[in-house]
Amino acid sequence: MTVLAIEVSGGGQMYAYRDGQRAEFYVRVGPNTVPARHHEIAAGFRQAPTGTTF
Repeated sequence: MTVLAIEVSGGGQMYAYRDGQRAEFYVRVGPNTVPARHHEIAAGFRQAPTGTTF
């Protein structure tokens, strides 16, 4: 069994985790880290500086 723990600091930033070819995106909602919804992922790419990779 594999266990992955991700600690994400507060703020309005989106975070990504890559597992091979698949990337998973997360955002902070209050004290919780939750999977990002499609519109949050799209907004994150619009705000990402040039050259940012996930």
